[in-house]
Amino acid sequence: MANPSDTTVIFDIQKEDDVRDSGVPADPYGTYLWQNWAIHNSKLDLDAYQGKTIKIAFIYNLLKRVANVVYLDNINVQYHKSLNGPIAELMQTSYEYPEMFIGEKRYSEVIKLKNVGKKGLKVTGFDAPECITINQNAYDADLGINETVDLQFAYTASFTSPAETDAVIHTNGGDVTIHLKANKTAIPDGYTLELFEGRQFAPAGWGNSGFRSTPYAIEGDLSAMASGDYVDNYLTTPRLDLSSADAPHKFMFTYYSMFTGEEAPYNDLSVELSTDGGETFPKELWMADYTKIDTLINVEIDLSDVVSDNVRLRFKNSKVSYDTEGADEWTTFLIDRVLLPNVYGLDGIPGAAELVSPADSASQVYTKNVELKWREAQFAEGYKVYVGSEEGSWNIVNGVDCKNETSYKVAQLPYASKIYWKVVPYNSAGNAENVPVWMFNTQDDHSVKEFPWVEDFNGDTFAPLGWNTENQAYTKWTQNNSYSYEGKGCAMAYANETEKSAYLYTPDITLPAEGEYQLSFFWGNAHPSDMVKDLTSIHINKTTAEDGIDAAFLEVWNDGEWKQVRIISNNVEADGKYYWCYETLDLSEYAGKTIQLRWRYISHNYNRARSAAIDVVKIEPKAAQVSFSVNSWDAYKVNYNEVATSPVLAVTNLGGAPVTVTKVSFDKAGFSSTIANGTTIEASTSNQFNISFSSKTSEAEPVEVEGTMTLALSDGNTVSLPVKAIAMPRDFSYFGFENDKTGASPAGFTAIDVDGLATVTCWSWKVPNMGTPLSMFVLNDSECNSVLKEAHGHQSLMSRCNSNGAFEDWLVSGQMTATDKSKFTMDARTWESVNSILPSDCPEVSVLVSEVGGKNTADYTEVFSQKLELFDNVAWTPISVDLSSYAGKKIYVAVKSYSTNCLGGFYDNFEFQHMYASNPYDINGDGEVDLSDINILINHMLGKATDKTKECDFNNDGVIDVSDLTRIINCILGK
Repeated sequence: MANPSDTTVIFDIQKEDDVRDSGVPADPYGTYLWQNWAIHNSKLDLDAYQGKTIKIAFIYNLLKRVANVVYLDNINVQYHKSLNGPIAELMQTSYEYPEMFIGEKRYSEVIKLKNVGKKGLKVTGFDAPECITINQNAYDADLGINETVDLQFAYTASFTSPAETDAVIHTNGGDVTIHLKANKTAIPDGYTLELFEGRQFAPAGWGNSGFRSTPYAIEGDLSAMASGDYVDNYLTTPRLDLSSADAPHKFMFTYYSMFTGEEAPYNDLSVELSTDGGETFPKELWMADYTKIDTLINVEIDLSDVVSDNVRLRFKNSKVSYDTEGADEWTTFLIDRVLLPNVYGLDGIPGAAELVSPADSASQVYTKNVELKWREAQFAEGYKVYVGSEEGSWNIVNGVDCKNETSYKVAQLPYASKIYWKVVPYNSAGNAENVPVWMFNTQDDHSVKEFPWVEDFNGDTFAPLGWNTENQAYTKWTQNNSYSYEGKGCAMAYANETEKSAYLYTPDITLPAEGEYQLSFFWGNAHPSDMVKDLTSIHINKTTAEDGIDAAFLEVWNDGEWKQVRIISNNVEADGKYYWCYETLDLSEYAGKTIQLRWRYISHNYNRARSAAIDVVKIEPKAAQVSFSVNSWDAYKVNYNEVATSPVLAVTNLGGAPVTVTKVSFDKAGFSSTIANGTTIEASTSNQFNISFSSKTSEAEPVEVEGTMTLALSDGNTVSLPVKAIAMPRDFSYFGFENDKTGASPAGFTAIDVDGLATVTCWSWKVPNMGTPLSMFVLNDSECNSVLKEAHGHQSLMSRCNSNGAFEDWLVSGQMTATDKSKFTMDARTWESVNSILPSDCPEVSVLVSEVGGKNTADYTEVFSQKLELFDNVAWTPISVDLSSYAGKKIYVAVKSYSTNCLGGFYDNFEFQHMYASNPYDINGDGEVDLSDINILINHMLGKATDKTKECDFNNDGVIDVSDLTRIINCILGK
């Protein structure tokens, strides 16, 4: 066998391209990886080795201990004509369309274009008469060997369109031709053909309740559709004149039932007759045969016995019922190719148009680019628009001809005015008569002339007064009141379409001629619910180009044109999170000018579009704007001789100029900060820092300390932050568990898991170690859907049940020296609350004391016990235990949580009052290691003292010497 290093791999079943290029068809999921239990036929091109002597090897690699089996058979090496490139082959070379009326558009059946050559076949062009088109996705095809693409040829019938013709598809693998034949027929005299292809549904003159337009077309691109509904649906024809015996008296249409149920649909399609113009429909003329499904049905209804010039027919889709077991089976009906006999007024003047927007008598209408919209009028060939600021006077727009458009934009309307307008449809017979006049009220002048100016989108109206939106269908700006950067709401854009834009406009903004101003706002290229507000760091725009998914742009109107000044796209950062970013724009070049701002949002790929949001839009002087990331800092209870340090805080400058901290000061002792004098806070940045509090009180009881941190700034301003702490005396020990590791017992305590069984996990919680045997463990609000509801902090202890619904968990303190004032206090609550449905039992909490400590529960004496009650959602249960009876003794305090039928309980804020935590170097037991303890030890070394000998022998070697002295000195020095 050849050396593997001298071989070339020409085919690998693990490579999708290799499998595809060998001629294996795609699997049902559109992929080309080989399938289990299937036979695949591959052909490999060996042209590259022509004239050479080669060997072909099939290599099977066992990649795992358990693997698939591969069978090979029918291996052939044979001569073939060399393929130089792709080769196009059309699987059908002719097609004949069914009979169609002049004006109809019909699609051919699917005709496959196949590549029988090398990979890479592409459609490059198409030649055919104008009446024939090909589906556009054909140009997106890039066909591998033996792959196909579906083609459809659309034919639009007209009097001049050829009845037979050839269409040529050009490809990079040669041209292919299909012969097309159409069977055209003229619309019968006296009839009007409705194909539902117009831009408006229902068409002009029709009435509608529940039907809608659909691309599931019988003919052309659109049809009328009705599906299952809990009310009857109606689609009503225009008025018909059947008063003359010589007039056409047949009503014709095509319908299709798309039933996919198991038995039969409960909704029916019928046609009903009215001879009073649609006031009543007393007669049913026809009902669909429910057994005829998945078939095009041509219907002809004879109306020869109807004599009236006020006839209307309507399609009725009957309702289905609904009960506890669900809805009745129903079908979807498609209706198309409707032939209407002798439509009333066909050769006369058009009817009046119907109003779309602004609504009649609407208020607070934005004054710029006001779009007036109306529905198509029956028989109209065009429309003239009239607009005025006084009733009967058309002093703003006087009869502008809009041709066949059904909207008109007025560039500017006066503020705070009543606006009157009308639309006059016309055709070759004349103008519509007695058209309605509509009215709306414009907004007051909300242009911006005073600064600073802020819009936070917290109001009840969107867009805010003075602002405006221009949306395209399902791409639009709206208000989001569930998530925002600040306050109640923010502006959000989203899309369900490709390459559509939505605009959000500010009012006109007149900037002062003097002074420097800047625009600022927070933004994100994501749904607000997915964005993170980081108060400790300013995240800025690093976008240089769109990412091809979606984006927003800031644009400025100045000197008669819109100019793009910022792109805000793809704010995801290295940690995978979308942060609210901060954006600024120097407005100096617009000083003394009136400008307008707008945010444009566009989606290039709506399946992946993330939305966009903006909030807190400001225009203000460029001076520094310094603030803290929090409103205050509370160190809470700080044990004597310990230091409590804040989480990361930030001082932020949202202004347009840098500023320097000239002085950092606190008005109360014990507080300090990592901010240094001389620190510069650049524009649009944050400087992170910490605050600390050190407890050194000499008081006998806790002392509340409240003060202020003040930063003096180089611009002459100051910023202040309230700070506070509770300084604990030297004989108090407080444990809030805020800095302990979650999913474990807290530091400094001994845990005893008496039941020894695994805790039950919670499906939505993310607590480490849950599901293993645990005693009381530390829990953080962020890990348990914020269920703790603590009075202070974000961490507590929890007892969690085992699979039997029971637990017995202990937590034992370190050694403490009791006094005649000693107390132990804590807070507790049950898992379940007063709002729980069928709650389980509540746990029992005990406090126990031992003089030997350890994990032997028999060594502890119970001094307190209480069964908790259901949590009232407001306050935890305070527990206080008097331990003065142990005065002068060294004891261990244990908390026991117990139940046989309970989900769990929570415990927090352990406080040992007037008790000295035992320290081996605290010889005299006063709670502090200092010079007095060293003096006792030295007196022992000099033979001047005989008491506390055991306490002075730190290393338990039976001798009190320099080694013991070194240990106590290191303790004092913190070593």
